[in-house]
Amino acid sequence: MTLRKTKKEKREKPKYNMWQNSAFMIALAWRAKEKKILVLGLLTVVLSLARSLIALFITPSILGAIEADVTLRVLLTTILGFVALSIFVNSAQTYVGRNWGYGKITLRTNIVSMMNNKMATTSYSNLQDNKLWNLLSEAESAVNCNSAATEAIWSTLVQLLQNLAGFAIYLMLLSAVSPSLFLIITLISVTGYFIDKPLSEYGYRHRKEHSKIDTSFWNIRGCMETPALAKDIRLFGMVPWMNEICQKTCDAYRAFACRKENVLIWSRIADLVLSFLRNGIVYAVLISMVLEGRLSISLFLLYFSAAGEFSSWVNGILNNFLTLHSQSLEISVIRECVEYPEPFLFEKGESLVPDPDGQYEIRLEDVSYRYPEAEADTLSHINLTLHPGEKLAVVGRNGAGKTTLVKLLCGFLDPTKGRVLLNGRDIREYNRTDYYKMFSAV
Repeated sequence: MTLRKTKKEKREKPKYNMWQNSAFMIALAWRAKEKKILVLGLLTVVLSLARSLIALFITPSILGAIEADVTLRVLLTTILGFVALSIFVNSAQTYVGRNWGYGKITLRTNIVSMMNNKMATTSYSNLQDNKLWNLLSEAESAVNCNSAATEAIWSTLVQLLQNLAGFAIYLMLLSAVSPSLFLIITLISVTGYFIDKPLSEYGYRHRKEHSKIDTSFWNIRGCMETPALAKDIRLFGMVPWMNEICQKTCDAYRAFACRKENVLIWSRIADLVLSFLRNGIVYAVLISMVLEGRLSISLFLLYFSAAGEFSSWVNGILNNFLTLHSQSLEISVIRECVEYPEPFLFEKGESLVPDPDGQYEIRLEDVSYRYPEAEADTLSHINLTLHPGEKLAVVGRNGAGKTTLVKLLCGFLDPTKGRVLLNGRDIREYNRTDYYKMFSAV
């Protein structure tokens, strides 16, 4: 791939941004009567935070009780209290997590239904548009399993909310010991985010290349496995040729995967270096405070754990943004597919009620038609009138345009130039579904 093409693809932006797609999913859950996704998601955040705080305070609290020389009964009560609370929170978290999954699956299947409905009802001419088929191919990867974007985004949103809440809580803890400490952690983590973000977008920028390779592979695979083509493949000795094409497609896919991984490896290296730097600074500050006598053992343990957790909250927030951004790109493709422009009028068109006893005239007025990406017209400047009660046979060699002519008459295609008229009115003014009811096919 040339550098010029890469720069061009970098400028391409999705139709919807991360926040718009998040709002779309939340609104979809609300409309689909899957509000339990939202409620259980919030419960998951609360329980996860409770679990984290229990883990943070249990050891320092026990150590502090020992330092305070409390009675054995108080010490045991403290330990049992933390254990009981931990069991309750863990049990509730497991229960909520299992029930949460059902709603996410239901909503994902609703999105699949939206895509199926789009392809079943879209204008016939859209089915000949490669752009729509490429969008559909990309969109299918976002709905094909539990880890796909349309389901996984809920976990990402919940984790983001959890990390934001944890960040606020631990920020207050660290501010009490060293206000500058959280600034250092945040600065290093944000630096890592801005390094990772452009690298993580590589897949989206090159999605058309990936989709083209993927479509080619499955088209070849489909031809090789279609019984109707088996005789032709054998009769004309096409097996070596098809194997060669299949191997070239596999090689192209492998080369694409290698280029993608070569880009992502730099993101992983940056994460490793920045994590080492961040942790080293945090630990150095806390250890120096202990050596200076400004922290007790129990408080050292508390802030030591809090510093590590605070770092994970910041990293979690930034990684959640990266993940959410990646998932948003896939959801944006789904929305572009479902909202693909319709060249025909349906509900907004004028209604048309067929009259069995009515007299209808269809006229083609200077009609030309050229298929997308074709170099020449299939039909050119056709003038034809079908009078009521008239019988007409269309005869011609293969490729002369007979089928295209019938598709234009039936409203499956609109002319590239000219008009198709029903009793003197352009059929593009009518509800196209109503217009289809005017015809019967044998």
